Amino acid sequence: LATQNYRALEILVVTQSVEKGAVKALEEVLERHQRVGGYAARVLHVPSKVDIRARLVNVGLEAARGQYIAVLDDDDVVYPHHYSRMIDAIRATEHAWAVSPIRRSYNTRDGHGQLYCISRNLMPMAGEFDWAKLVHDNYITCHAWVVDRARIGKHQVRFEEQLTKS
Repeated sequence: LATQNYRALEILVVTQSVEKGAVKALEEVLERHQRVGGYAARVLHVPSKVDIRARLVNVGLEAARGQYIAVLDDDDVVYPHHYSRMIDAIRATEHAWAVSPIRRSYNTRDGHGQLYCISRNLMPMAGEFDWAKLVHDNYITCHAWVVDRARIGKHQVRFEEQLTKS
């Protein structure tokens, strides 16, 4: 995220970690990389021993101050031009959100603990939004969209908090 072309970046790291020192460690990582990106950053802590990922996303969305909002899981990566292209796409239309295709990679570790990619594929995207497909296949992953809050008016972007990974 530190290398994003979109410079008005606010990074909110929302963690549920119950490990002592986790928040401080996250703040140190953000501070170290802030010198590269010049972004604003905060760590929000909602400790829990059970999976509350949807709640964490909602906490971040509520705390975000920018016009454009997006979500990125801790194990996902975006290219430096990702957010600038998404925001440019929104600005070029009357739409409130933009969606991009993603590459999904499957990784493993070798005998020395080094991470490497086994395979990767471009997740197909329909040319038009398909509600039934979204409900069935979840073809729009969390890091593949950006929403312009100015264009959605009073509507909020929220996730059902009972949702978990399974």
